[in-house]
Amino acid sequence: MTDIRKETDSLGEVDVPADKLWGAQTQRSLEHFSIGKDLMPREMITAYATLKKAAANANFASERLDQKRHDLIARVCDEILAGQHHDMFPLHVWMTGSGTQFNMNVNEVISNRCCQIAGSPLGSKMPVHPNDHVNMAQSSNDSFPSAMNIAAAVNVKQRLIPAVKALHDAIAAKVEEWKDVIKIGRTHMQDATPLTLGQEWSGYEGVLADDLDRIEDGLKGVYGPALGGTAVGTAAPDHPRLKTTAKAKRIARITPPRPPAIPRGVRKVSLCLFAGENELVRIRVAEDRASSPDFFLRLGCEFVPSRSWLQQSQLRHLALHKPRITIHSLDGSQSSI
Repeated sequence: MTDIRKETDSLGEVDVPADKLWGAQTQRSLEHFSIGKDLMPREMITAYATLKKAAANANFASERLDQKRHDLIARVCDEILAGQHHDMFPLHVWMTGSGTQFNMNVNEVISNRCCQIAGSPLGSKMPVHPNDHVNMAQSSNDSFPSAMNIAAAVNVKQRLIPAVKALHDAIAAKVEEWKDVIKIGRTHMQDATPLTLGQEWSGYEGVLADDLDRIEDGLKGVYGPALGGTAVGTAAPDHPRLKTTAKAKRIARITPPRPPAIPRGVRKVSLCLFAGENELVRIRVAEDRASSPDFFLRLGCEFVPSRSWLQQSQLRHLALHKPRITIHSLDGSQSSI
């Protein structure tokens, strides 16, 4: 039988596995909202660690958090950023509220790890309290969307942009390699005037170059954290010296590569993520457009769509309205779909 310890919150006592760093509110969420298999994205763990460290730095600078508690919180956040304790974040994405339970999961893990380092029992909330110290001057309403922005910005910079750039460069190399390869042009699935294969693929190179510019432009909105707005965006009951700007600057110092700090205050900056999502859709459409024509050329397809559909070049529209497609196989046989 697993050893347990007693933890408390405003609702009373909760039994928590003795070897876990989370506390009462995390355990309640596990018991009532363990829905499906989708855990909170691991990127949100490191994003929240960045946020909590930045908030601790800002609170310390405003003289609301003492040196000892600040150093403990910063140390634990660094451990999480280094990949430690990630198994202490077991919550599912399906939960109530605005990410409150995950925010408390982070607060409780940091608090209990601080207790371990300080030699205090787990759940004692001494010397670092999950709400009073780790969550000081924050609300799930401003910290969760800010963590989403941090996760999006870091992963776009470190993963998405390098991947799109690599694809763009590979296509650019083929544009040069194929500059003298003459082929028949195709428009609306029919033969047209000749062009080089390099000219054809230069279009895909250009689309990806535009996408890279749009991604960078879309990040400007994501760089603005909501942190500092607290529950309803007014910053109440935040300290007047602890402004959104101060928190944003401290996030920028921690997050590599360092983005510009753009405070948003009461504005709902989480909506900026929709702009980033639109850029992902653009990239996916570009990939479809690059692959569809050559797919049909390889099949030797003969399209006979209705006249109105000759103006549509997107495969998804053609497939939806089921035009007649004749496939010529290498053995001479034909089949229609």
